[in-house]
Amino acid sequence: MKNKLTIVIAQILVLMSIGAGNGFAQAVDNEPPYLDNANPAAGEVQVSVDANIVFHVKDETSGIDIGSLTVQVQREEDATATTIILNGQNQLTSFPGNVQISMLSDKDYRIQYDPPDTADYWLSYGETVSVTVMVKDKNANALNTTYSFMIADRIMGANIRVHQAAGGEQRASDMVMDNNAKNVYVVWQDSNGIWFAASADRGKTFGSEVRLSSAIPGTNESASIAVDSPGNIYVAWQNKDGDDDYDLYFARKLKNSSTFEVRVIPLDNQGAANQKYPRLCVGGGDVILSWVNANTDGVYLAQSGDEGASFWQIAAEDIIRVDDQTGLKPGCPGLAIDGSGHGKVLCWSAEKSGKRNIYFNKLDKDNQRVFGNDIQVNDADSGDAAEHPWIACRNTINNSGNKANICIVWENEKDQDWDIRFDKSGDGSSWGADIRVNDDSTAVRAQKEPRVAMDNNGDIFCAWTDFRNITDADQDSDIYSTYSVDNGASFKSNVRVNDDGAAARQAEPALYLSAGGKHFCLTWTDYRDGTADIFFSRNSLIDSENAFTLFVYDDAGTDMEKDGYGVTVPAYALAASSYISITPIEFFPEFPAMPRLLRNYIDFGPGGMTFEKPVTITLPYTQNDLDDAGVTDPSLLRIYVYNLKKLVWERISNVTLNRSQQTVSARVSHFSIYALAGTDASSSDTGSGGSSKCFIATAVYGSPEASEVMVLRRFRDRFLMRSTTGKLWVSLYYRYSPCLADHIRRTPALKKAVRDLLRPCVNTARYLCRE
Repeated sequence: MKNKLTIVIAQILVLMSIGAGNGFAQAVDNEPPYLDNANPAAGEVQVSVDANIVFHVKDETSGIDIGSLTVQVQREEDATATTIILNGQNQLTSFPGNVQISMLSDKDYRIQYDPPDTADYWLSYGETVSVTVMVKDKNANALNTTYSFMIADRIMGANIRVHQAAGGEQRASDMVMDNNAKNVYVVWQDSNGIWFAASADRGKTFGSEVRLSSAIPGTNESASIAVDSPGNIYVAWQNKDGDDDYDLYFARKLKNSSTFEVRVIPLDNQGAANQKYPRLCVGGGDVILSWVNANTDGVYLAQSGDEGASFWQIAAEDIIRVDDQTGLKPGCPGLAIDGSGHGKVLCWSAEKSGKRNIYFNKLDKDNQRVFGNDIQVNDADSGDAAEHPWIACRNTINNSGNKANICIVWENEKDQDWDIRFDKSGDGSSWGADIRVNDDSTAVRAQKEPRVAMDNNGDIFCAWTDFRNITDADQDSDIYSTYSVDNGASFKSNVRVNDDGAAARQAEPALYLSAGGKHFCLTWTDYRDGTADIFFSRNSLIDSENAFTLFVYDDAGTDMEKDGYGVTVPAYALAASSYISITPIEFFPEFPAMPRLLRNYIDFGPGGMTFEKPVTITLPYTQNDLDDAGVTDPSLLRIYVYNLKKLVWERISNVTLNRSQQTVSARVSHFSIYALAGTDASSSDTGSGGSSKCFIATAVYGSPEASEVMVLRRFRDRFLMRSTTGKLWVSLYYRYSPCLADHIRRTPALKKAVRDLLRPCVNTARYLCRE
């Protein structure tokens, strides 16, 4: 009995010795750690571009060996992944607050990554982001996993009509932004010549157009525009006189000048008659001009180091021939400056051996031809014809081989179908296989008139005229665009830019992309109102220059406010201490006509951030805001959130109105883009918006920011709203105009007729509201 008791006691002691003091043996830990609560989640799409990456690493048995943790993030545009954590240490030493490792227990660590706002780290629209996590538990079981999510596509703002003058066929625009991306400059042609208009607010509104060719008889067309770093504006175009002789004209508006200087470029004096298809660009302090000479079948270039003045006294020695003189009928040259700031790269179409191809050559800083023979860009078996090329370069040369420095797009005809083709090169000496840019599956639906641009990061943007939607009854061509973040290996889904609801024609796009990639703009010829007009659109912009950002500790919370917009974060509402921002948004897609938008959109960020406890957001209003929107009582105001997954506005169900402080607030569970809107007492509020209705003036002029709409709004506030009769008229207008406006917007002929009827009203309002 005694021996049996001894054996039992020994067994108990053994069990206790291996049972971590609980009297029982634990199972051997063979399970690796795991990821939990990832935000964005694996496979998630339409993630906000300003999102943070947050996840937990957990091991509920042995616990996490945090010294083994390595985290890598690879954007679609990156050749290799970026290691942000190695052996449990933040590797972004220049951004110590952007990587956080928080120990909740030895079995649960929270990791948060806030991508720094630089080109090497920020998340780009439409790209796939992959996160790799490698970590061990304290029993050496290893987790090595990768998950991915996709950033939301770039959102385009409403279409805005550029010119104000009525009548005529306005077409063939070109456009550019200055270095600070606040001034937009557009040129185009009509039957009366070449016109210019400018916007000082990134394209919200455009000033009155200026006719550049007022003293030049004949046909003026094919305008090209450029702006240099100091802000000097340059324009070139071709003129055909009564004898069918083509000459080039050059105009400049120096930064401190109020007018353009305009004169002919005397190329005829140098034996180079019939100059056509001028292209302009600037670089290295010089103005560069290229063109085609129809008499010699040649491609030419001239360079000015004195802000273009020497073009007006050009000499024979100033003219450089670019092509190798073996092609026939060269056309439509594309021109750009390479990343050195001094090398000129050119492409054009020409006939050689009975076929029209795309050719390339470049000049060095001394304007010497780099290649003795023109380089053919398109594949030898690409089809029957290649035409209308466009060229773009990175602003900084990448010698690593990971990114292209030069890219070209063109129209390519094969089997009676026209597509947009793309090719790229490091230095222009060799080109790869052609890639089709358009993704339509309909045979014999042409794509034409391509443009291309490239930012410093190597992301590539294209736009073109697309006939995929035409039927036998109409010729409804559209403007489509796409982009590549993988060095041109593939392009994202094609997106229609024009937002007209009728079967109207759009054509002749022009494209601008800022060097940093944040500003993407287009102009085009648009027939939605029955005649050709110039329209403008650009991507939505989170205006980081006017953002208010604050670091919030999760155990403390905060109250923060910017221009009346506020966020109240209670303690322990955040998953981790984080930067929180309040940022205005410009050029967001048009808000539905009902409910009526007050002020602008606002981004509470980081987008997609979720909370452990509800956070309160506050949006302000004024009486002028209510009057502008036709909202008769603040109690009719609601807060709306933009659903990036569905691309619609959704109403937040419960809001709190503070009449004395003139604010509306709501408790929310996540950050996103918000707006304040309301109705009048007679209107119904459905709670979400997906339609594109607009009031009569907005429907007629294409944008709530059009100058005509703004002056009518000022007339209403200064005159109509100051009398009982005027207020009654305004109330009736807001009650009945939305349905009528929608019908006008969808009927081009009616839109034109209403515009003609409104013209004397607009002119009278301008006179009465003049400052």
